[in-house]
Amino acid sequence: MQIGQYIRERRPARTIRKKAGTPTMGGVLIVLSTVVPTLLWPILTNGFVLLTLFALLAFAAIGFVDDYAKVSKQRNLGLTSKSKFLLQIFVSSIVGIGLARSCHAQRLFHELMIPS
Repeated sequence: MQIGQYIRERRPARTIRKKAGTPTMGGVLIVLSTVVPTLLWPILTNGFVLLTLFALLAFAAIGFVDDYAKVSKQRNLGLTSKSKFLLQIFVSSIVGIGLARSCHAQRLFHELMIPS
């Protein structure tokens, strides 16, 4: 869709020339190309697959909201760095708790798993 990133007006002219038109929302293609095969082939009853999908989609949602705010306002003012960081900590905490519970339930804390 040729959506380019908007540059802050306070930046030096050489930075504006270099960054003007940088594509934004490119992660949508990457996320789709990861999610679709993941939903098609693995066993979706595996908690680790679901937790990984949750993490991918949650971080993608944070990036999408940030980029969408930039495009809709037509300025380089998406989410603040503090709000992005807090959202990332929140998602990471959920994933960490999920991993701890899954590993504890399956008694994987002290085992080394080598794929065969």
